[in-house]
Amino acid sequence: MTIFDNIEISNFPEAIQIGIAKANDRFSSGDIEGAITSLCGTIDDLTRSLYNKLNLQNYTSDNFVQHVAKCIKTYKSEFISKLKSNGVNEDDCIKIWDHHKRSLNGASEVMAAFRRNFSDAHGIKATSPELVQIALNSAYYVLKSFQITHPFIPPDHPFHKISDEKKKYLKNIIVKNIGINIILNYPNNINNEFKKIGLSKINMVELKRIGFLNQKYEITEMGIEILKVLAKE
Repeated sequence: MTIFDNIEISNFPEAIQIGIAKANDRFSSGDIEGAITSLCGTIDDLTRSLYNKLNLQNYTSDNFVQHVAKCIKTYKSEFISKLKSNGVNEDDCIKIWDHHKRSLNGASEVMAAFRRNFSDAHGIKATSPELVQIALNSAYYVLKSFQITHPFIPPDHPFHKISDEKKKYLKNIIVKNIGINIILNYPNNINNEFKKIGLSKINMVELKRIGFLNQKYEITEMGIEILKVLAKE
């Protein structure tokens, strides 16, 4: 038995996949408390990176729940804008955002409560693995929500080594031609739009080198994450 049965995690950043895999290993071996610690630590790593990326203040003094709440608030205007672009009226946009925000806060409260009561640090044993799995599903909801709202490129990815000129090229040629709306709202259509651009073979080879394209010269999942990051800059 694992924490996330039948849930696809391969499109998470590698660091998050490692954290989830570690939690799964601990959970399946009966170390429920260790699984809780691992998952909370994974969310800690993610929110810490977002604090740095978004220039948010007081990470050390904020608690676990505040970390999640403060990070998700930064996405409000984009979340509502995305709803409006899909025909949702303004009143419902506000209501949906409010419910979404509260649901994430609730999920983080569940994780924080289990961390306080059933974690390695406190040495208290959880008696019901099934109950704990329900609580740990809250972690997936938090992680998945952040994956959607805040695209993440691993710090060791070749993208970080390419020049500002190349990043500008990606933004001005590829992002501009595909369109920010498609990149952020309709990622399944990205490759069809990319084929219409007609890049030179030299540029295609370079994009493949940095992991933006696969062997078939299609944009990879990481390439889509890169476009999302560039579209938000």
